Amino acid sequence: TSAAEMAKRLRHKTILGRWRAKTKAVYESFPLQIFVALLIVAAFVIQVWESETFPEEGSTAREVIDTADVLLTCIFTLELIVNMFSNWFLPFIEDGWNYFDMIVVSVSIVSLSLSSVPGLGALRLMRTFRVLRLFGRLHSFRRIIAALGAALLPVTNAFIVVMLMVSVFAIMGVFLFQNRAPQYFGSFSVSFFTMFTISTVDGWVDVVYDAAPDTLDLGRLYFIAYIIVVVWTLLPVVVAVLLDKFTEVMAKDKERMRRARMPAFKPVTSSALDPILKTLTDFESDDNLSQRIRLLFEALDFEARGSLTHFGVTEALRTLRIGNGVRVSEEDWEDLTQNGRLCDAFGGLSAATFERIVRTELRDFLQRGLAG
Repeated sequence: TSAAEMAKRLRHKTILGRWRAKTKAVYESFPLQIFVALLIVAAFVIQVWESETFPEEGSTAREVIDTADVLLTCIFTLELIVNMFSNWFLPFIEDGWNYFDMIVVSVSIVSLSLSSVPGLGALRLMRTFRVLRLFGRLHSFRRIIAALGAALLPVTNAFIVVMLMVSVFAIMGVFLFQNRAPQYFGSFSVSFFTMFTISTVDGWVDVVYDAAPDTLDLGRLYFIAYIIVVVWTLLPVVVAVLLDKFTEVMAKDKERMRRARMPAFKPVTSSALDPILKTLTDFESDDNLSQRIRLLFEALDFEARGSLTHFGVTEALRTLRIGNGVRVSEEDWEDLTQNGRLCDAFGGLSAATFERIVRTELRDFLQRGLAG
């Protein structure tokens, strides 16, 4: 499919699709994301102020807090609607943070609408979790959450081992000290809580003196064994597993970002744009190549905004169905744009920058053809 044919076919795109693409470009722009993040921080600061001062009903402070709460809830609701419109359908449901946003915003709306209903006032506490939406806004926070999520399974396994050992010692404590200190070892549940308390290394001396008051009491070996096995050995293992997996995931992410910032050392491999580059190999002159690249730019400008975004290019390629179907993933886009450094403030590629990228990719494509 030639670039001219691509441009001709894109003229039939629906108005709704173009509006959605434009909305997505604005919504995902860096300034708007920073603005939303600042609003989230402002909402959290207001909740801190409310928890610190406890303003009385009818006071000026209470009116300011209530007004700000309504205003912020309306803004967050509008932001969620814009997100749903610009990313509908699969891109929206594939992002787990969108589910969290929907829950938090829905709870905020319900708490405002039914604040006077008895028993529903506790829903206001759920609004505290609005600050956690920052994790989905800032890339550095998302990296930390992703690393913690990857470490969840191995940490859970290590934690299960710890809980089993605490249960074993709890059962032993019931048989050894039930008569001596029933307030600490009267049943399995009480004994388990006692051992959990001892794990914090706070107040454990009182438990030892009540259960084994004599200095030469062999029962004290029980507590010594618990401290050595659980507190000194197993609990640090849980932390070590968490740190090991966390460091591993963060190191992989940093390596991926480092490679994205080093295009000069990119290995000679196939490109996601190879099917398109193949249509440009028969150019007649440098001017002819520039003209064909401009036509390609117009064809891929799905949003008709004079610059290319990842969403616009993806939608254009999906509609055109070039060859067996070209798909530019987010990693491919980061690689092509040098991790976004070649994009403007709104995440778009200008025509001149796009031509430089295509010429570089075309040169690599021809080199791969010669090497093959």
